[in-house]
Amino acid sequence: MVITFTLISALAALFLTTSVYYRSKFWNYEEISERATQEKIDTENQLIEERESLKKKYLKKLKKVISEKTIEIEKKYLKKYDALAKDLELEYNNACEEVKSELFQQLEVVDEAVKQHAENLALKNILSFSCSCSRDLIPVGIDFSKENTFTCPKCGSKYRIAISANPVLIGRAVSDEQFADLIEERLNENKRENN
Repeated sequence: MVITFTLISALAALFLTTSVYYRSKFWNYEEISERATQEKIDTENQLIEERESLKKKYLKKLKKVISEKTIEIEKKYLKKYDALAKDLELEYNNACEEVKSELFQQLEVVDEAVKQHAENLALKNILSFSCSCSRDLIPVGIDFSKENTFTCPKCGSKYRIAISANPVLIGRAVSDEQFADLIEERLNENKRENN
């Protein structure tokens, strides 16, 4: 019995020892698992923070580089724009000068034509008169809008030319009766206007 008791005691002790050993190992496993999970979470958080920090850093650098490149490109194209604007202004001024030159030439042609036309009209309005001092005819330009005078080149006598314009019926009126009616109507109108 002692052997049985000893054997049972040994088995109980072995059972307790094994149980305590595995239990402590299990508790350690849970603790290690919790620590690993916490470390994993901490590592992920740290990586997220580092990623956000790098993202901000590179975004800042990217914005700076983009800003510098934009300014550089703006300066480059501003120079090109200024050069193009100067070229366009020069072309515009040249074109304006050409147009002015062409217009002046056309105006000279028109002035010459007007001058020639005026001379032709003046030639058509020349009448010849004679002075009592000689039989020579004196050509005089007639202007119907003003009083016309001329001086004899030999004796210096001054003349005024009286111009009157009266209508002359060519042929006959359409009918004598109709003509008489028109004259009578005209006389009646004159009487009404005078009264």
